[in-house]
Amino acid sequence: MNQCTQIPKTSKEIKITLPDYKNSNCNLSNSILKNFGIKPLNDTLSLIDPYLEKDYKNVVLLLLDGMGKTIIENHLKEEGAFRTHLAGIYKSVFLPTTVAATTSIRSGLMPIEHSWFGWACYYPSIDKNVVVFRNKIQGTNIVNMIHLGSRAFEEIGGEVVQTTSFVCFGRHIKSFKGIFCMIMILKKEYNFATLKTTFPSVLTPKEEEQKNEQECNI
Repeated sequence: MNQCTQIPKTSKEIKITLPDYKNSNCNLSNSILKNFGIKPLNDTLSLIDPYLEKDYKNVVLLLLDGMGKTIIENHLKEEGAFRTHLAGIYKSVFLPTTVAATTSIRSGLMPIEHSWFGWACYYPSIDKNVVVFRNKIQGTNIVNMIHLGSRAFEEIGGEVVQTTSFVCFGRHIKSFKGIFCMIMILKKEYNFATLKTTFPSVLTPKEEEQKNEQECNI
C-alpha cells in the first residue's frame, strides 16, 4: 500500500512521512524482477521477498492509484478483505504523482532515474511540454494515426521495427476524437494505386504472398 503523507485531522497536526527508497513501490518491482531471474535495478522490497521465495510461476501486481494506508483506514471496514489481508505498509517514491510512481513500478527505476515526474514534462530539446503517458505535445490533438506495420520504408527493415504515421493539430479541441487505424485494414478498403502513391513500400496481399514464398525458398 502506498503512503506518502498522512492527512491531518486539523492544520496543527501536520505530519510529513519522508520517502524510503528501500521500502517503496519501486523496490516492489525490483523484487519481481529478481524473482524471474532478472538483475534488479534497485534494492528489492524486504516485505515481499519472502512471499516470492515460493517460486510462483505467475505474479500478478494490481495497482490501485492513490489508495494508500490513510484511505484504507478511514474508508474501509476493519473486517473487509483489504484490511484483514494487509501484510504490511510500504511507501511511494518521491514525487508521489501518478506518472512518477506508476513509471517506477513499470520500470524498476526511481523518478530521478526515469525523469517522468508529472502528467506533462518539459523537454528542452524540442522546447515543448509533452504528455508523457500519451506521447503527445501538450495542448495539441492527434487528428489521425495510421499504423503502417513493418517494412513500411525501404530504409527501415525487419519485422521488429513498426512504423506509425500521424497528423497533429496545433491546439487542443475539447471532446475531439481522432481516427486511428491499421494499414492491414486499409488494404481491404482503399485502392492500392492511391495507397502506393503515399507509401511506395506497402505490399498488396499477392505481393506479400510472393515475398513470403521467396523467403521460404532461400
